[in-house]
Amino acid sequence: AYRRGIGVVAQDGALFPHLTIGDNIGFGMDRGEDKRAERIVELAYIVGLDKAILKRRPHELSGGQQQRVALARAMAMKPRLMLLDEPFSALDTGLRASMRKAVAELLEAAGITTILVTHDQAEALSFASQVAVMRDGKFSQVGTPRELYLKPKDRMIAEFLGDAIILPAKISNGFANSPLGRIAVDTNDSRDIARIMLRPEQIALKRTSREGMSGTSDMLFGEVTESEFAGSMCTVAVRLLNNADPPDAAAIGNTPLVLRKPGMDAPAVGEIVRLTVSGKAHVFA
Repeated sequence: AYRRGIGVVAQDGALFPHLTIGDNIGFGMDRGEDKRAERIVELAYIVGLDKAILKRRPHELSGGQQQRVALARAMAMKPRLMLLDEPFSALDTGLRASMRKAVAELLEAAGITTILVTHDQAEALSFASQVAVMRDGKFSQVGTPRELYLKPKDRMIAEFLGDAIILPAKISNGFANSPLGRIAVDTNDSRDIARIMLRPEQIALKRTSREGMSGTSDMLFGEVTESEFAGSMCTVAVRLLNNADPPDAAAIGNTPLVLRKPGMDAPAVGEIVRLTVSGKAHVFA
């Protein structure tokens, strides 16, 4: 098995408990390799570990540190193929992002084909050049991260890869008549009954007042019913006030739209906002 040129990083690290961290990292390296010790130190640095830790044993490290050692050990072999089973799951949020970037750059520079298994949608979209969504043991859709995020094949994929706003619509001449008004779509087909998808970031909110709603029937307004502050981002629920005669308007009714906006400028509960849509909505096949 060790001749196959395949590096594996298990979810729990799977380090050798009787070896030091340095010996774990260098396990797959030739004992007589030139500058072997320097290479081990370099790999430890790449995964964010100080060289002083190399003399310790696995049980003296935290779960996140052990996972980084497992990554360094797999990369030390310079494999032709790398299999990663949720390797960043035990890391803190900030470290996870930096480690993900460092590992991706290292593997790309080395030309190592890598398969990453993850339940973290953001991790899959940012790490990979190709994403595959599996359902019931089969690939539901395979494509680039941008393609899957903006043009998912069905509702399940759309909601699995991130927050999605699904609306009933009537499609004609490249536009959809929907509960959010007339929206450009990514198809020229005509359909009387269709479902369209918008990502929450496509909907912008601008503060206004009830007086500002008068005489503007072509604009869409809403009232903020919930506002949950979470630091840099804020989750805002908006109830539509004047959706004008869209198809199946009852399908959205008083159900609020849930959006995420920058926390510094998020509207408060009770405020009236004007909604505008940017970009095109995706039409499900």
